[in-house]
Amino acid sequence: ARVRGSDRAPEITADWSLHNGSLRLDDPTLAAFERLEFAGSFTEQQLQLSSCHGELGSAPFVASGWVDLSKETPEVDVQLDGTDLLLYRREGVKVRSDAALKIRGPLDALRVEGEATLTDGRYTKPVDFILPLLRRGQPPTGNVEGISLFSLAPPLDTMKLDLKVKPGNGFRIKTNVANGMIRPDLRLTGTGEIPYLIGEIYFDQTILNMPAHRITLEQGVIRFGEENPFVPTLDLRAGFRRYGYDVTILVEGDVTDPIITMSSVPPLSPEELLLFTTTGQPPQENANAQEALG
Repeated sequence: ARVRGSDRAPEITADWSLHNGSLRLDDPTLAAFERLEFAGSFTEQQLQLSSCHGELGSAPFVASGWVDLSKETPEVDVQLDGTDLLLYRREGVKVRSDAALKIRGPLDALRVEGEATLTDGRYTKPVDFILPLLRRGQPPTGNVEGISLFSLAPPLDTMKLDLKVKPGNGFRIKTNVANGMIRPDLRLTGTGEIPYLIGEIYFDQTILNMPAHRITLEQGVIRFGEENPFVPTLDLRAGFRRYGYDVTILVEGDVTDPIITMSSVPPLSPEELLLFTTTGQPPQENANAQEALG
């Protein structure tokens, strides 16, 4: 520390540092900042962060910036850049990305802006809703809650978010039912307490391994609209070919109450088509032909 000026108006400055620190948030889906190394200077008016580096999910980041202490509520201006950072994790879900973020504003009204480009996204949690939907022939209602991402405790709960999520290497889905890739084109917005997504998630060709058939998801998009971002809408087209029948499955509408439409060429009755799709049992005409050949 250094003291300058007169005894009536001293000017105090100091250098400061932190070694091998860590920062853990209350939300278990968010990784901890570890191996933190800080260095900077301090005056009565400003806290300067001249260098900072550490790890987030065992991946490196660097940061720099300052905190203005001259105002009633201190203001922050920090830039953070990282490579392959672990941004989100929960059972069966992991998201890593390169990130370039700016954190600005008063402590009670921070704003986080920037972009994150996916480097490694995976969803491996078992899925058990597709087959029940097909078996019933209609979707359940009132059983699926809106999508919840995470929630930060005070003082970060009032923090405003505006992050562009770019597809990068894409997001891999590999579960007991599905194997494929999706490409997000999203914006993470809202607040630290209630974050939400706006934009689209596009499906590359994905294989659905059902008990009776191997179904190809030919095209699809999940849309997070601004009017109700917690309940995205589906627009999916899938199909399969067997026993000379081309079957098409359309899934449309809200994720909580989707409309599933099936059709086939040559055409089958709704009952035959549902039975064929869910159990693999061939249509009666085809079955009779097989018996005659046998």
